[in-house]
Amino acid sequence: MSTAIEHAPKRRDAWCFILLLLLTLAVASWIWGLVCLFPSIEWNNVRLRPSFLLATGNTIYEGATGGPINTWMYGPLLPILLLPATWATSTASALLVAAFINAALVLATPALACGLWPHPSTARERWLVFVSSILATPPVFFLFLSADSLAIVFSLLGILALHKAKGKGPGWLWIAAAMGVAASASKQTAVAVLAAQVIHIGIVEGRKSAIRHFARCGVLAIGAGCLIGLFFGLEATWLKLVLIPSRLPFSHDISGVSYRLAPYLLAYAGMLLLIWRRARKNDQCMMLVLLTGLCTLPLGLAATLRDGGAINSLHGYSLMLPFCLLELLAWLKIVLPKITLSLPRPLWFAIAIIAVALAASPRWTETARLPHAPMVAAIHEAETLARRFPGEIWFPWSPLISFYSEGRHYHDEDGLYVRQVSGVLPKRELAYGYLPPKWRVTAMRFKGGDKMNWNVAIAMQRTGPITMETFGNWALIISQPPSPPSH
Repeated sequence: MSTAIEHAPKRRDAWCFILLLLLTLAVASWIWGLVCLFPSIEWNNVRLRPSFLLATGNTIYEGATGGPINTWMYGPLLPILLLPATWATSTASALLVAAFINAALVLATPALACGLWPHPSTARERWLVFVSSILATPPVFFLFLSADSLAIVFSLLGILALHKAKGKGPGWLWIAAAMGVAASASKQTAVAVLAAQVIHIGIVEGRKSAIRHFARCGVLAIGAGCLIGLFFGLEATWLKLVLIPSRLPFSHDISGVSYRLAPYLLAYAGMLLLIWRRARKNDQCMMLVLLTGLCTLPLGLAATLRDGGAINSLHGYSLMLPFCLLELLAWLKIVLPKITLSLPRPLWFAIAIIAVALAASPRWTETARLPHAPMVAAIHEAETLARRFPGEIWFPWSPLISFYSEGRHYHDEDGLYVRQVSGVLPKRELAYGYLPPKWRVTAMRFKGGDKMNWNVAIAMQRTGPITMETFGNWALIISQPPSPPSH
């Protein structure tokens, strides 16, 4: 009898491990389904193209005078990070490489927070928080390439570095400032992270220390700005990083965006409240996280409500999430034993795992609908079309098809659309300068995966009679040659 009693805790620990492993495998299956869907989304084809521009010696910031117009209007760090995708031998494989890099960036934020943040929790508790953070992450982060994920990782590294800087001289403060600048060089709205750092130092160490850190941030930001401007050209850099983003209109469907955003804003408010409860107890670590959440909210909310904005622009949500879950777990460890003393801690941990799995039931429903293999059928069809119409076909939302089939860079429609809605219209010779030399066919997706169409490309082609054809997942708009003269 005594032996059975002694082995009972080990059996309970084993069951906790098995449950946690099963939950982890379920989460991995969900992520794999999103990665498989990634190549079918034409947005990613357009957003990966800047890396190919860099790899072939072209600029990602086309100015007023030349260069293929593309959609990229953020810092250059993500296209640089995605350069390994340019080593792939086909469009489909390049997009899959980008999908894995993107997923790694999304996973890096909760992994770093749970692994490096000083917190009185066990390894398996941190793993449960890591898995829970992933489940609470909007799928859009895994499905779409964006500069936000990289900006969030750098912002988190800045938080960790600033925490590490306590009593260790200016070295870690310079690292924190560098991480904040790197976040801003990934996406401009992340500049709010630098403001959070300066305010935090001012509260903790006083005005003089805050001024010194402001100077550090300023020196590094000016240096980074000069490097980017000198490398890509000052005029083009200003156009793509400042002028165009500042002129983007707000969404035409503010009510719809607000409705979709409401659950995340409620969660955001709840996280701020939870962190504030800890920060007001003179917890300097959580004060820094609180300030980051507050400072990033205005610019993140404005970016989310802009035309084309999404929840990924709300950086504070992803930054605060793992910290809040760690604090929530610590609170439960204190409260639950007071409710009942009869249940051992491993059993409560098992119940927590089951509760997370039940709360994440929408994710399991999504997993059942997601593909189990990469969705690349439409890409293979596009490659067939490119061979059928060499030098004649334009893929406004799949520029990598043209690059791999012809070795050329053409405009993408999202870049042209952004120019149009921001009022920074290109000259006619530039607008028609980077198109197939014998352009008469425009290929647009009409089924299978994501379907993008801003009607810019079709409007540019309306110069004569056209016919419509379909090929697999593609609609072809074909300009008819002029009729021969009658005799």
